[in-house]
Formats: sequence, structure tokens, C-alpha cells
Amino acid sequence: MTMGGYTQTRRRTPTWWFVWMGISTAGVALCLAATLFNQAGEGDPVNYMLCAIFLVAAGTMWFAFGIVGLASYRTYIATLIAPIMVIGSGLIFGSGVHETVAWRISKGALERAAATCQENRTEQRIGIYAITNVDKTKDGCEFSTAAGFLNSVGFAHYPTSAPQNKSSKGGDYSSSTSYTPFDGPWYRFSSTSSW
Repeated sequence: MTMGGYTQTRRRTPTWWFVWMGISTAGVALCLAATLFNQAGEGDPVNYMLCAIFLVAAGTMWFAFGIVGLASYRTYIATLIAPIMVIGSGLIFGSGVHETVAWRISKGALERAAATCQENRTEQRIGIYAITNVDKTKDGCEFSTAAGFLNSVGFAHYPTSAPQNKSSKGGDYSSSTSYTPFDGPWYRFSSTSSW
């Protein structure tokens, strides 16, 4: 480009910039993928916090190198990759596509587990879901996921009849469980307890 008789050329982008921008962009991508998998599989809320911390660190590094790249080297495409991934992930989170895909992948495994309904108190993966408890009830089977922080949430399989919401009180203790129809004989449940 010519300005005032001088020819200006774009400065060559140094290799170190591409390396650090690649590392920060890969860090953002890994954090977003881990967050999507953790939420789709209803994983432990602590994992969300760890992903958020790493995402902030990778995002800060990306921001610092992105500003340098834009101001000094005009590296628009390389700088915009991470924000495009964040926007795309936000759209996926907002649409619920990841939850639908997780259910479709895991439904067969959950149905096989519901057929035998072996009670279990150790964390396991059924499909992609992180299951913390399997409880046999009179008419069905309940699978608690790791997603519940202060309450218990999960999937309930009641093939013959719909489960009834229940609540109980005893002294200073009260608990309630509510069921929401989900997919055929499958229900989502949420149990809360208070002292």
C-alpha cells in the first residue's frame, strides 16, 4: 500500500505469536469441549468450576496475544478462531442440542441398566451420563446423576405407570421428589432435602 510516497507492507507475523496463539486457542477449545461433555453427561459441578478457571486463563492468554496480533500483525483470521468457538458453544448450550445428543447416545445403555436395575452406590458411566446412584423402586428404577449439587437429580424409568410426586416431613427434616415426563417411560426427577 502506498501512503505519501512510501510503500507500506504488512509486517511478517513471527512464529512465536502463532505458537502462543495456537496454544491459547487449543486451551479454549479443550475447555469448551470439556464443559459441553460435562454438562451433556450431567457431570460433577466441581468440573464446571475447573473448566471455568481454565477457560478464563486460556481466554486471558488469547486476549493478550489477540490484541498484539491485531495491532501489530493484522492477524484477523487467527485471532477470531477462539471467539467463533465461544459463540458456537454458546449457541449449542442455548439450543440444548448437546443434551438431546447425550440422551440419544445413552438411552440404550440406560434401558439395559433399567431392565436389571441393580442397586449401586458407586459412581459409574452409563452411556455418557455420570451416574452416582441406582435405586430400585416398587414400580421402576431411578438413576441419580452427578449434576445435583445440593439436591439429587436424574432419570427415572417407570414402564408400567407414571410415578407420583412425593414429600415427607419428620421433625426438622423434610424431603420432596418431583417427576417430569421426559421420553416415553422415562422421567426426569429432582429430590430436595432440608433440615
